[in-house]
Amino acid sequence: MAEKVSASKVVAFRLNAHNLTKRLGGDGLLEAAGRCGIQNSPPGSALLALHARVRDITQERLAAAIAEDKSLMQTWCMRGSPFFFPAADAPVFTTGVSPPTEEAMRHFIPGVEQTIAELEISLTEAVELCGDEIHTVLSGLDSPSMNWDRSSPDVLPAD
Repeated sequence: MAEKVSASKVVAFRLNAHNLTKRLGGDGLLEAAGRCGIQNSPPGSALLALHARVRDITQERLAAAIAEDKSLMQTWCMRGSPFFFPAADAPVFTTGVSPPTEEAMRHFIPGVEQTIAELEISLTEAVELCGDEIHTVLSGLDSPSMNWDRSSPDVLPAD
């Protein structure tokens, strides 16, 4: 038989699990973001959510964690919304986001049909090509395929 739990106990559990009953110290940014991700919609609202969970959080500290330390990242995940989470936990927050079929991918990336038709490749192929190049691009290294048009035969198929 299932144990009965009161609504107030469920609420208390959830508040505690999300670090909303006691704020973490100033070094708790990654712990707070790793609990459940921090939604950033509308843009900028994550700072308020983090402030409820972490003492002394500032826009500058958040920006440094993203751009300098690269310990925090933001991407679309749950329900297609932008979330911040620890970079080390990227697989946890992103694995289920990639649509499993071409049709689902087209639904997830609206407005791409015309460009994909002009390139004469599938959206799946385009995503794979991006995946092949993304590490180089995001690492700030020079990439021969920064100009992703037909003049880059090493990236996109020729006519």
